[in-house]
Amino acid sequence: MDLINEIRKQQVAAGEAAVTERLKKMGLVEEESSISPAGYVPEFSQGVCGDGSAILKDGKPMAIEQIIAALRALSFLVYVKAHKDRHGKDEWYADTQPIAWEQVRKAIGT
Repeated sequence: MDLINEIRKQQVAAGEAAVTERLKKMGLVEEESSISPAGYVPEFSQGVCGDGSAILKDGKPMAIEQIIAALRALSFLVYVKAHKDRHGKDEWYADTQPIAWEQVRKAIGT
């Protein structure tokens, strides 16, 4: 999120055209007019769908299974980080950390 905030600050300071060009070079924006975070960072929100509330990803409802998978993956990543904080970058951390990140990427679809 720091990258997004920094880019937004630069957008105000340097003008939208220059920032759009920089984002295009970085592969973060495909369309000329799109600086939306949804282009490269999923936007999660809440909404009402059918008979109740829903968690939305980029405006579309997520299935309960997707939400649970994302929470599990994020929880595991936090556990891996806590392990590193306690034990340093040991062999278990070195082996597990890339797997934990891949699970998160897969669960939230980035």
